[in-house]
Amino acid sequence: MYSGGIPRELGNLSQLVRFDAASCGLSGEIPPEIGKLQNLDTLFLQVNALSGPLTTELGSLKSLKSMDLSNNMFTGEIPASFAELKNLTLLHLFRNKLHGSIPEFIGDMPELEVLQLWENNFTGSIPQGLGTNGKLQFLDLSSNKLTGTLPPYMCSGNRLQILITLGNFLFGPIPESLGQCESLSRIRMGENYLNGSIPKGLFSLPNLIQVELQDNLLSGGFPETDSISVNLGQISLSNNQLTGLLPPSIGNFSGVQKLLLDGNKFSGSIPPEIGRLQQLSKMDFSHNSFTGTIAPEIIQCDLLTFVDLSRNQLSGEIPTEITVTLIILHSWETLTSAGPYLGPCKDGIANGTHQAHVKGPFSASLKLLLVIGLLLCSIAFAVAAIIKARSLKRASDARAWKLTAFQRLDFTCDDVLDSLKEDNIIGKGGAGIVYKGVMPNGTSECMSAIAGSYGYIAPEYAYTLKVDEKSDVYSFGVVLLELVSGRKPVGEFGDGVDIVQWVRKMTDGNKEGVLKVLDPRLPTVPLHEVMHVFYVAMLCVEEQAVERPTMREVVQILTELPKPPNPKHGGDSTVTETESSSPAAAASAVESPATATKDAKEHHQPLPPQSPPPDLLSI
Repeated sequence: MYSGGIPRELGNLSQLVRFDAASCGLSGEIPPEIGKLQNLDTLFLQVNALSGPLTTELGSLKSLKSMDLSNNMFTGEIPASFAELKNLTLLHLFRNKLHGSIPEFIGDMPELEVLQLWENNFTGSIPQGLGTNGKLQFLDLSSNKLTGTLPPYMCSGNRLQILITLGNFLFGPIPESLGQCESLSRIRMGENYLNGSIPKGLFSLPNLIQVELQDNLLSGGFPETDSISVNLGQISLSNNQLTGLLPPSIGNFSGVQKLLLDGNKFSGSIPPEIGRLQQLSKMDFSHNSFTGTIAPEIIQCDLLTFVDLSRNQLSGEIPTEITVTLIILHSWETLTSAGPYLGPCKDGIANGTHQAHVKGPFSASLKLLLVIGLLLCSIAFAVAAIIKARSLKRASDARAWKLTAFQRLDFTCDDVLDSLKEDNIIGKGGAGIVYKGVMPNGTSECMSAIAGSYGYIAPEYAYTLKVDEKSDVYSFGVVLLELVSGRKPVGEFGDGVDIVQWVRKMTDGNKEGVLKVLDPRLPTVPLHEVMHVFYVAMLCVEEQAVERPTMREVVQILTELPKPPNPKHGGDSTVTETESSSPAAAASAVESPATATKDAKEHHQPLPPQSPPPDLLSI
């Protein structure tokens, strides 16, 4: 690791082609002498503490193709000299303190493919020529203060994959051309002031996997589509002004996992085709004007764990077969429950009562009495708990503890596996098939073969009792964490803590923290490989199944292993060589734009070798 600033003598290396000083703890300003490097085609200075304005001499690097200055403390505006960077394909300036407008010449760069300027203080409008070069693939301008309208030709070359403009002040309609952008996979334009209707054909795009248009002023109806969409996993249209009926074609989104339509003006009944959404796990239709009964077909959504239908005008009976983790039905006057326990409910839904009418809000006086009663009960319980704790402490001080183990240890894994035969089945239940097991000492035991082994099971199995591809992805992620840490999935981290929880606590979910959990038996393994495997593992063990990549994507990321540093510049670093450096330095192996992936909140198709494909998750 090199500390301090970038030496001015760097400008004397006239034949230098690639300069990668990412995550090196650099500070100070970029020296103007860097403009002498006329053969430089790659400049990576991300994740440092560099500050000051962007030197105008950077515009003299006529051969430059990739420039990443992200995650620093640069101030000022984008220099006008950047207009001379005609060969630039990748420009990363995100997470700095830059301000001013985005220059119009950015939209005229003939080779530009990747532009990330998020989390700065840019104002003004987006260059209207952006995308007209026909090569733009990834655009992220989120979390700035941009105004004006969206450029009309961002997908003129039909190569745009990621479009993120959320958290700005953009207004006007969404360009109709995006409805024909077949390369588009993720579109995130929430938290703006966009108006007009959703472009025709947008929800029918073959590669689209995520649509976020929440918190805008969009109007019109829910888009109809004739094609079956198995890739689209998330639709978020919350808090707009959408109206009309939900079309039957909503059942065509067979792969959708999150469907968020709350805070609109939808009316009519919930279409029965909703039951065709077999992958649906979260459904929020609250704060609309839906009427009629709850479509009984909703019980066909086996993976559904969250339903919010509050603030509507629904009536009739609640389907008795609904068994979701959380169902919110508050403020209904005419719904009744005629079935058994519905699972954890919220806001006054009757649990297990027959023909129990859901009442409206309590009166103010009754609420006050309830609050006072709860307060008095809490005080009483607290006093009782203190008295009980003191008595137990006195009793424990008077005698020593004696611990006795009750678990059975006189059998092996082979004994258990030999019993898991069809002839030994004695029943089936919520935890799976129950077998009769005969132990070596002649005793019989009951055992259950649940879908997976403790420590490898995805968290959603606890309430769905179902296993799908995303459950397998979670288990694979646990295996990768075992390889990286050299630890077992459970039993080494305390009661109730598994390897996933332990790793999250130790690393805070950040790639640069991998050295805190790394297996000491891996001293000679190239650091960039370890970091890459750890990164994939953390993607696989996301809490929400919808946030995990598919197994196909996992394979793609693993095969796109980042290349080690150029041997001419010192060779690849190993774990041992990096242990004395900071975690930020360790992160350079995966955060360099030469790697195959970026993080959070995202690509499914690889970008050019010099460009980092964005993270599979939401940024």
